[in-house]
Amino acid sequence: MKTRISLWLPMSLWLLGVVNFSYADVIKFLRYPHICKGKIAFCYHGDIWVANDDGADPYRLTNHIATDADPRFSPDGKWIAFTSNRMGNNDIWVIPVEGGKPRQLTFHTTGDSMVYWTPDGENLIFRTSRKGTWGSPLYTVGIDGDLPVPFDIDLGSTGMISADQKFLAFNRNSYRGGRKHYNGNNSTDVWIQNLQTKKITQLTDKNLKDYKNHVHDSYPMWGADGMIYFASERDDTFNIWKIAPTGGEPAQVTFHKKDGVQNPAISPDGKTIIYENEFDLWKLEVPDGRPQKITVFLRFDDKENLFEYQTVNSECTAFAPNFDGSYVAVENLGEMFLVPADPKIGEMKRLTESAWKEQPVSFSPDGKYLLYISDESLEEELWLYNVETGQKRQLTTHPSRKSQIRFSADSKSIALVANNILFTIDVESGVMTKVLDYLGGINISDWTKDKKWFVFTRTLDDDYNREIFLYNVDTKEEINITRHDERDMNGILVPGYQNLVFTSNRSGASQLFVLPFKKVTVDPDDPLLRESEQNLLKATSGQEETAEVKYRRQRIERKIEERRTSSRARQLDIDFDGIDRRAVQLTADTDSVSTLVMLSDDGKTIYYTGRDAEGAGLFSIDILGENKKKIAEGSFRDLKLSPDGKTWFYREGNALHKMNFNGGGKSKVEFSFTIKVDKPGLWEQIFEESWRVMKYRFYDENMHGFDWAAIKAYYKPFLKYIGENQDLYDLTNEMIGELNASHVGLRGPSGKTMPSTYTTRFLGFEMEPDRGFYQVTHIYWNGPADKEWIDLKVGDYVVSIDGQNISAGDNYWRILNDLLNDYVTVEVNSQPSPRDAREIRIKPVNSLREIKYQQWIKKNRDYVEEVSDGQIAYVHIRSMNQSSLEIFQREIDKYHMRKGIVIDIRYNGGGNIDQQLIDILERRPYGFWNNRWGTRIAGRRPRQLINGPQVMLINHRSGSDSEVTPAAFRDLNLGRIVGQPTAAAVIATGSAKPYNFGINLENYGVPPDVFVENTPDDEMTGFDRELDAAVREALRMLNEKSY
Repeated sequence: MKTRISLWLPMSLWLLGVVNFSYADVIKFLRYPHICKGKIAFCYHGDIWVANDDGADPYRLTNHIATDADPRFSPDGKWIAFTSNRMGNNDIWVIPVEGGKPRQLTFHTTGDSMVYWTPDGENLIFRTSRKGTWGSPLYTVGIDGDLPVPFDIDLGSTGMISADQKFLAFNRNSYRGGRKHYNGNNSTDVWIQNLQTKKITQLTDKNLKDYKNHVHDSYPMWGADGMIYFASERDDTFNIWKIAPTGGEPAQVTFHKKDGVQNPAISPDGKTIIYENEFDLWKLEVPDGRPQKITVFLRFDDKENLFEYQTVNSECTAFAPNFDGSYVAVENLGEMFLVPADPKIGEMKRLTESAWKEQPVSFSPDGKYLLYISDESLEEELWLYNVETGQKRQLTTHPSRKSQIRFSADSKSIALVANNILFTIDVESGVMTKVLDYLGGINISDWTKDKKWFVFTRTLDDDYNREIFLYNVDTKEEINITRHDERDMNGILVPGYQNLVFTSNRSGASQLFVLPFKKVTVDPDDPLLRESEQNLLKATSGQEETAEVKYRRQRIERKIEERRTSSRARQLDIDFDGIDRRAVQLTADTDSVSTLVMLSDDGKTIYYTGRDAEGAGLFSIDILGENKKKIAEGSFRDLKLSPDGKTWFYREGNALHKMNFNGGGKSKVEFSFTIKVDKPGLWEQIFEESWRVMKYRFYDENMHGFDWAAIKAYYKPFLKYIGENQDLYDLTNEMIGELNASHVGLRGPSGKTMPSTYTTRFLGFEMEPDRGFYQVTHIYWNGPADKEWIDLKVGDYVVSIDGQNISAGDNYWRILNDLLNDYVTVEVNSQPSPRDAREIRIKPVNSLREIKYQQWIKKNRDYVEEVSDGQIAYVHIRSMNQSSLEIFQREIDKYHMRKGIVIDIRYNGGGNIDQQLIDILERRPYGFWNNRWGTRIAGRRPRQLINGPQVMLINHRSGSDSEVTPAAFRDLNLGRIVGQPTAAAVIATGSAKPYNFGINLENYGVPPDVFVENTPDDEMTGFDRELDAAVREALRMLNEKSY
């Protein structure tokens, strides 16, 4: 289907699907494999399959509309545990290897994913996000589904217990496997824990200061030879490596050169590793076997059809009305139809039928052609559809991303911007002529009817301030017409070439302005001038509108307009002296303008969308800023006027609507048609468009030094093996991942989203088994159990929840998933006994995320307060967004009397407030208000300032804008940086150069001045070593006055 999906660079794509294989086809995209006792298990099309380890005799083990993944054999080979979203979120399930009814083992809405069984076959290891503020340890759950128990580690994404059950090898961090060739501090490493002493040791990439050479070391597995095997990019391609549990230099085991090892897993006996490579399954005998590819043939009935039919009702994603508005070309799901504006007059016509994406641009003014964009040629090109003959013709052959496409008034030419170059195209011959180019991008807003002038906007400085330019096609002259230091946009030349109408934020919000090209010789606001104008007009009032009277009136009106706007001349003549202050604002400051839609043919009336005191609407106003009218209320998405000037067309949501020019007769354009969806064809279209978007919009035109065409040529042949949406995402992200870039990727609907059947509720305290009951070990600060009226203390025992008695080991989450009321009764006791238990009433919450975060903030702030004896302030910036900025500003005000500050931006994924933050941190005091008694109670200058040492705290999860900020902090000498190097994920979504004066933070990140890292033991004991170092650095700077 052509359902909307998104590439993380802004774009639009289409999608659905599942492919239909013939009998006994070789199958690829078999995912998440495991191997045990001569059998393999894998995921395909969202189901678990089992086969012999040579690929023979495959059979489908699960058959459900949900997604089943991560199959893992039990050590005895009798059971397979797996991850499934059958209940609306990922949980752990188990099923006999011969088949049968699956059984659910975990019951928690945060999501659980299967990792391995324990060697004794009694428990299953899984990853989850249910515990910590910034991550969670691995958990185990018993085969009987009792209460899951966490490992004594702070974080875990995958891990395995040694055969003697003495050690756990694990990864702390998770990683995004699609990004290849990554070097940086956000990589995964191999750790090992002694399960008896609880000691944790890092085995790989132990030198924090060597972070630029760190790589992913993932999926640690215990081999039968006692070595730890793992997947690593140490040779720039993921391969299997091994290392001794005591440490040392890793040794390479496999030597794949393309794609690389993915999702490796080892058999329970540690003798065979199975993994994915180039979308095939491979196996490797431990310790010295050679990799062998496993070929699997499957025969099965598909769950979904190769072709689907989707019905569209009055919705479109692009449209173009014909000359008189009687028909509209609409696009939905990449197909174009011609539909009558009135379903009672005319019939629909199908214009395209293919897997490619076609979108209408506009009809030619003479009504002969429909201009549209299609990627049928594997590039985004312009095509013409002949309305009379129904023939289509490719107009351009110019590989590029095209925008701002418009016909000339005589229908003989087309203007467009391709890769930041303005071209004109001769409709008859298709010849493209370059007009002008600007690497920073240009936005065309007007092309005069005589085709002599273009009006466009471009930036002139690093502040993205935009100026409006005129370009003379004949003389090649480029004229900056606005010459102002604010953003001027959307310029339209008024007929006569002596005025420009445009939008600008000169007065704050976007407003309408008119700019006279000649000096205005009278004050248009002078009341005596207005009186004389009215007297002139009175001379024609009350008279019969004869031709002579009409002529006299029009001359008077024209004279008034000329006096106010200096528009007497009829050729372009600009007086630049004082032009930067000559523009006249037409709309009121209380209003705002969204889009300058058009001018009337005589240039006297302006139409725009915006807001006034009553709300959004379509407005008109005259060239003098008078006679403002609200034509219609509402938001008018993609507003277009039919060329005959009689009917407006627009979208509400995706539904197409129309209304008369004067705002009356608003109605939906009723139509309904069915589209045939060719899924394999659409997958190819999506793949090609994804590649194309990266080619033309990636910030580095050299594609990080990779041969982008060769990369596509390698991955495209795998398209024929795609079986579902997720296969397409995986394939495309593998391709994009070769660029080693952040902020990019393809994602979309899986087609297997399941409705949630339960919601886990949280009481606000933690419990651990003790003496046959559960004992309260922690009460979350300001959580649902931390209320003055609730009699609950750490050390109390829980006897029952919601009327159900619980004992140690019972999975009480099952009770908390099925609460009838908003409040729940909990029986507690100071002793491990039901006798004399007391009842408390708690209103559970659906998430502890915010509560845990606020508790973490309080703990950090209390620690800084204690260590610094109240001298140093502490603030954490959660995200680089407006709400976080406002919190930061309030806290700076609150702590303005402190002598220094620690600004914590750890675990901050980014945003775009670095300028505002740096502006505040740059401030220095220059004065204060004093009263007659000498007390400074009336105010300080400037506000939001701490006059003292500033320390910024960073870590491996400081990404994007929270890397730009410390880079600027250092460059401007604002203080010291403490912690770990940042994530090295900086490029902006879209197309922008790296920040920080030419220093590329992408893939390297920002190093601290003081290197320090919280160890797993620190996290387990609650000691924040990084924060401690930051506050002590602030105290040192304060004592030494080195700030």
